[in-house]
Amino acid sequence: MMKWAVAAAIALLSSGCATLPPFLQRWADLDVSTSSLTREDSKTGEGFRFYQDGFADVYPSRNDAPRVQWRVRGLWLEIDTTNDGTFHTRMRAVSFTKDRIIVVSATGKRSVWRNDRVVVVIKMIPQRPGFWMP
Repeated sequence: MMKWAVAAAIALLSSGCATLPPFLQRWADLDVSTSSLTREDSKTGEGFRFYQDGFADVYPSRNDAPRVQWRVRGLWLEIDTTNDGTFHTRMRAVSFTKDRIIVVSATGKRSVWRNDRVVVVIKMIPQRPGFWMP
């Protein structure tokens, strides 16, 4: 009986981060789902704005460009910039601080990204009176 419990525990742990919802995935000690990354060593100002639903905005974007999916797989942050399920944009953090991340791409190219936290504001909305309230 103990062997089955150990086997089940190993199976659960080996499934990795891919089974976690996006808002629980961490990359480079960063909650990606509430972050915005802007490339500092680029003149185009490219960047990503991540959301908790597993999608991201890519900027600068083309007009009405759809959101793309992102995921954390092991040490890699993967972004499906072509929106075809291939996740070709891959970044692995080499070093990071609170607001800067140095990454290496899958091809070995290094780049520096600025991390800006996305502030989520929840406002109280007053209830509208109904027929039970004067």
